[in-house]
Amino acid sequence: MDEKNNNIENEEEINFILSEDELEEEKKQEDNKSTKIIWPKVVVIVLIFAIFGGMAIGAGLGLVNYYFIGEKPTDVTEVAVDQEEPIEEIIKELVLAQDELNTVQVVDNIDESIVGITSKIQYTDWFNNPRTAEGSGSGVIFKKDEEYMYILTNNHVIEGSNELLVEIQPDEFVTAEIIGSDALSDLAVIAIENNTDYSAIKAIEFGDSDALKPGQKVIAIGNPLGYNKTVTVGVISALGRELDVNNEFQLIQTDAAINPGNSGGALVDSRGKLIGINTIKISDTAVEGIGFAIPVNEAKPVLDEILKQGYVSRPYLGIYGREVNEEISELYEIPMGIFVSEIIPGTGAANSDLRVQDIIIGIDDKKIFTMEDLAEFLQNYDVGDEITVKVIRNGEQKIEIEVELTQRSAN
Repeated sequence: MDEKNNNIENEEEINFILSEDELEEEKKQEDNKSTKIIWPKVVVIVLIFAIFGGMAIGAGLGLVNYYFIGEKPTDVTEVAVDQEEPIEEIIKELVLAQDELNTVQVVDNIDESIVGITSKIQYTDWFNNPRTAEGSGSGVIFKKDEEYMYILTNNHVIEGSNELLVEIQPDEFVTAEIIGSDALSDLAVIAIENNTDYSAIKAIEFGDSDALKPGQKVIAIGNPLGYNKTVTVGVISALGRELDVNNEFQLIQTDAAINPGNSGGALVDSRGKLIGINTIKISDTAVEGIGFAIPVNEAKPVLDEILKQGYVSRPYLGIYGREVNEEISELYEIPMGIFVSEIIPGTGAANSDLRVQDIIIGIDDKKIFTMEDLAEFLQNYDVGDEITVKVIRNGEQKIEIEVELTQRSAN
């Protein structure tokens, strides 16, 4: 009783000493202190609920109870408590950017589907001594059966090689054989023997490159400069790019780093689906972040033909030619077009009335000036189709010749 009276007397003494304004200010300060203490706790609660949501509410409440009143959480949070992990570290893990988590998960899921490729080319030097040159590239396992694992890559990665080695796992190299290739599309398929050691390796899944949008996140994985399993991340910079190179496709442009050795590697979306085959970058000191990939939807028909017959069936006229440009045309007073320098036996041209020294000026209703014009025009036709070749013979005689297109099986 005496203690209670003393408290009352002390409070009256304080009230007597402080004015009403001072008492009000002191009360506000106390309220602010309380708010500063409570607010971080509220943020923690919001973070936990926002990240886990739905079925994880129980786990979030368990963490909150542990943080506020020291009560150990149960069920899914028990592991964190058993490890005596500080609550601040738990929160850091919970708020790790979802984009980072996505990238890590994608790489984990498809990492074994991406391989490094070493191409060995034998040659002789100036003194006729045998030499071997090596090049590096990348590949993607896209199909498996009981005998083989099939790897998609670029034609220029394996072109001219005498031996191909695939790094299927770190520092484990196996010999590969070429199933087929196609120079025009710059695609090739190689294969390695399948065995029980590779049973856990999954073939990559194809995405839909026709559904892509500029700005979409992409991940490139490959073997740049021999550094296998290198991961770079970027976005789709543009679609439908046409380059002045020997490639028939409109390409995907990306700012994900594409370096020498990345060729043939995978370009995947945020679900880990294969959407492109990395093929080329613009190498210039003034250029940064411009790489290109072959859209997977364009590659599928090529892959099907290579797997079926080892090559891509393409209509073929069957000539070797020289271009007659404007300067040569004026100099020799001959029309611009393609001068037929040789006719290849067994082709449509050889079976027609086409002759050496004829100058091709058109096919059907299209004018032809260059070999590139001819190749582009023939893409619209199939093997067995008949075309009308318009030529100038003997410098003045205009002739129309019917030619049946044959199949070109070699690159």
